[in-house]
Amino acid sequence: MPKPKPKPKPRPAVRVDTLEPRQRATRQSMRIATEFSVQWMLKHPYRSEFHCRAEHLYAGLLEGDPDVLSYVPQPFTFQVGRARYTPDFFVQAKDRSFVVELKPEGNADTRLTEPTAQYLKRYDIDFKVVANESVTERAIEAENWLEIVRSLHVHRELPTEREEHRLLETFYNEPECVLGDVINPGDRRASSDREMALFRLLYRGLLRAELSKHPLDFNTKVCLS
Repeated sequence: MPKPKPKPKPRPAVRVDTLEPRQRATRQSMRIATEFSVQWMLKHPYRSEFHCRAEHLYAGLLEGDPDVLSYVPQPFTFQVGRARYTPDFFVQAKDRSFVVELKPEGNADTRLTEPTAQYLKRYDIDFKVVANESVTERAIEAENWLEIVRSLHVHRELPTEREEHRLLETFYNEPECVLGDVINPGDRRASSDREMALFRLLYRGLLRAELSKHPLDFNTKVCLS
């Protein structure tokens, strides 16, 4: 008589204090042991902490994605059975919300991610594992957005509405130019309002630029979206 198949082990219980995303503080030991970096962002308008280069680059890609409204690094800490688990990002897009775990080659610990994904599904929150390599291969694009975000944060109090209108009128008449046509390479301070106006238009998607192939410079092409 055949032996009955063993019953599958039940998934470990998942608990979390709150699903309101809020970045967890990084322990000092992790700051030392990881590629820790910090930057003030825009879609997460706080001092944002990242534990590796892939996380920082991924945040740059989120900043440049017009479908992403906001995100939070290290947003929740789950209790999965006896283990504590903090995923890398919560992302709020226009049509959905999702949680992201970044791992080399996408190799995440399924003992943690699968129960967490099932738990989040009850709240209509998707879960996905992203390979670090798929992020780092877009490093130029991500670094360009990070540089734009740095500049916009530093000049956040600078009024540029008038320059934005002037630039849009310029692009309606001449749909494509390079950054050097807008920014004075010899005196960037004198044209800083035009530079920030252009970056704000890029960030809002009213203008677009080729950011995926070369670092941002005076030869970067810019055109109307």
